[in-house]
Amino acid sequence: MVRQGVGALAFSVFLFFSCSPDVSTSVSGEDDTLRGRSQSLEQSVPWTAELEGSVLAENAESGLPAGDEMPLALAFSSGAESERPVYPRLAGGFSLDVSSMDSGALEAVEGFLSALQDGNSLEPFIENGMMYTLALFLHDFAQAYGNAAVYDYAAGEPFFSEETYQCPARLFLRSGSGGKSAADVYLFLRNAGSGWKIVQLELF
Repeated sequence: MVRQGVGALAFSVFLFFSCSPDVSTSVSGEDDTLRGRSQSLEQSVPWTAELEGSVLAENAESGLPAGDEMPLALAFSSGAESERPVYPRLAGGFSLDVSSMDSGALEAVEGFLSALQDGNSLEPFIENGMMYTLALFLHDFAQAYGNAAVYDYAAGEPFFSEETYQCPARLFLRSGSGGKSAADVYLFLRNAGSGWKIVQLELF
């Protein structure tokens, strides 16, 4: 009886080890699957180009979102190419997504803001007969911000209605004493056949 019991026990141990899964093979297989999923996810995430890198580095005192870190221009996607990336937003302001804007209109906006920053002539970006809107804008700007200079800017997502773009922009300002502030302005643009020109400027 003892001999039969020992034989039965040995046979049971043999069956247990022979039927147990190969642990190393299982872990390796899982590792390969996770690695494959990770690589697939990484390839499916659409990254947007850097938008106004120097502007996004500013802190909340300059009008940017409060917090320890700026939101990344990143969109997590399920892989559908039709999904749009998610763009950052300025604190209390607007999205920095200008992808819907006509390239000529965006060039006019960038040209005007760059000229304003560099102190160059602004008249070439204004529609003929609309120079009064530039004069009013410069007057209102001086009244509100004195001799503050534009050291950077960011254009935002535009509205489009009746053949006219209404594009928001934030001007980052530095006073003579080094203090920083920001001003928001709407640029209204229309294409009258000679290219996109600014027809109205409005601080808001």
